[in-house]
Amino acid sequence: MDAGQIRRIAVIGAGQMGSQIAMLAALGGYAAALHDVSEAQMEKALSENRRRLEKQVGRGQLPAEE
Repeated sequence: MDAGQIRRIAVIGAGQMGSQIAMLAALGGYAAALHDVSEAQMEKALSENRRRLEKQVGRGQLPAEE
């Protein structure tokens, strides 16, 4: 990577859109941080992303090691 390239991103807000943006960025090779003021919302976002990823693995759309 060039020095000027983006390597890390932060997403503020762990709602449906924010959590998916962070997940897709991570799958794209970026170091992605997700932040929200609500601990409950963070837990929900992580749980939903885990479910989405497991579904993609189950369908053969994503290798399990990713």
